[in-house]
Amino acid sequence: MGTFLEHLQTIFEFVLKETTPPGMIGILYEKIRSMTETHIMQRDIENFVAYFKLLLSTSRMPKKLKFERKLIRAFIDRTYTEFTESTQEFRANRLYDYLRNKLDEGTEIQSQHLERLESSLMVQKRPSLDNVEEHVQIAMILKWLQGPVKGKLSKELQDYIVSLGTTYGQSQRQLVPDVELKTHDVSEQDMGIIKKEYKTFESAINDSLKAVKDARSKKIDPGKYQDQFRIIISSLDSLVKMSDKGMLNSVESFKDKVIVSTALIYIQDEFVRKDPQLRKIIQLLISLYYQFRDKP
Repeated sequence: MGTFLEHLQTIFEFVLKETTPPGMIGILYEKIRSMTETHIMQRDIENFVAYFKLLLSTSRMPKKLKFERKLIRAFIDRTYTEFTESTQEFRANRLYDYLRNKLDEGTEIQSQHLERLESSLMVQKRPSLDNVEEHVQIAMILKWLQGPVKGKLSKELQDYIVSLGTTYGQSQRQLVPDVELKTHDVSEQDMGIIKKEYKTFESAINDSLKAVKDARSKKIDPGKYQDQFRIIISSLDSLVKMSDKGMLNSVESFKDKVIVSTALIYIQDEFVRKDPQLRKIIQLLISLYYQFRDKP
């Protein structure tokens, strides 16, 4: 965990650099759509490999399995039995397009092909700090739009943001069977509010970044979790005080929510290796923060 504060600084710098008021809703749509589609595709590939491994292990296979569009469509139809014709066609086309970059048309599918697909998928799913940055950016934008600025936006935009947040949450828990995300034309009034209120978002991230830099400047033991996570405890203490004053949903509390939620996203990610002590600390921090989460 010697790099915890360093990585937290990198994450906040990324969010500041890559987020702009006019692009906020578009960022949510594009990144949530991309992440959701990636998860669905990865699940389809995993199912494809598992299914055809099972078929190849059968001693009485009726015929050779050749990679071709109709084979993929038959697999998708069997996998998504309750989906519409158009959804089945879309999923079959996406999977076929992916696989044809790995297999030549007409190739007889054999065990070694499935092993290569499995290995390639493992590389794609490998955790990285880049992925954590993307997740934090999405989470912070949602937190702001559903927190300090929520009541100022139109109901139509609020509902759209909720739908994006729901899809994102389901995707993170691997619960999305399929989804068709739609774009939303942000009204001039809503865009004006987002641009005007953006300073609260930017200030909160800047304040969080400053707090991390201040923490890094002090002499702390990188091997001690209590030193590394002092910044989280400090923000939790601030949220307790805000709660006692009835200011938990205020702009002032947003910075501390940003610090704690970002830290939790980071340390819970598979990118961070966890020993038994860290797992216990994560469980404690989640329990402490649960009462302060913004209600969607």
